[in-house]
Amino acid sequence: MACATIIATFVFGSPTARAQAIDPNDIIRQIVPSQAGETVVKLKSTNALIVPPDQMIPAIFDFPKAIVAVSFYDESHLLTTDGMLTLRGIAEALTDPRMQGQVFQLGGFVVSTNDPVGAVRLSARRAQVAANHLTTFYGVAAARVTPVGYGVPSTPNAVTAGVGNTQIQLINLLAN
Repeated sequence: MACATIIATFVFGSPTARAQAIDPNDIIRQIVPSQAGETVVKLKSTNALIVPPDQMIPAIFDFPKAIVAVSFYDESHLLTTDGMLTLRGIAEALTDPRMQGQVFQLGGFVVSTNDPVGAVRLSARRAQVAANHLTTFYGVAAARVTPVGYGVPSTPNAVTAGVGNTQIQLINLLAN
């Protein structure tokens, strides 16, 4: 299962930075159930796949996912305009008829920090803000998006430097 990072924003503070348009079809191609990896397919076929949507998902579970950079102001949970535009593209993907019946986790990751506990709290708050924005402004059903803060990724370079200050992993939990 391939998972590309969709770069949709630039670092806050750049005077000429503008959000790039996100093609919802790029997101959909990555999160359709057919993109599930071998582990998830095996467990699902035996009805042994039990993953609470409000918990961090271990890396062994190769669910279909898209990684999208979303901008927030500095070390806050406040979305930038570019971040809001990025979420519009995510909303278009989630409300597409091909995604009907699918349930997603919005896993939030933040750029490296010296405070791992603070990073988990900030990433959780940012994931919650992203979920609220999707439900409030774009009508995505709250039951379809569960925010979870992961903090700083354990994999080096997992948050692409220079493209924003948070990444949202849109993980399809394969509801249907």
